Amino acid sequence: MKRTKNGKVVETVPAHDRRLGHDGRRSFAPALLRKAYAKSPNADVTDDAELVERAGGAVAVVLTSRWNLKITYPEDLAWAEAYLARAARLT
Repeated sequence: MKRTKNGKVVETVPAHDRRLGHDGRRSFAPALLRKAYAKSPNADVTDDAELVERAGGAVAVVLTSRWNLKITYPEDLAWAEAYLARAARLT
């Protein structure tokens, strides 16, 4: 993972500092999210966790399976169905 500025690499993020994040709607209490959205309704953020951070909330790292994937696009659903069908055949 690289940090960039004006199309140039300015820093390499050390592997021990990197984590894959999941969408915060599954991770935060609805009241906390409503408060964060109300505080910064037009914030340019990449996910709910960043919004909660900007609102002063704490965001914890919770380990989970790498197969805990979000279904966003039609092809994600097709992939999940294939994965579950394969898992069923193996059990």
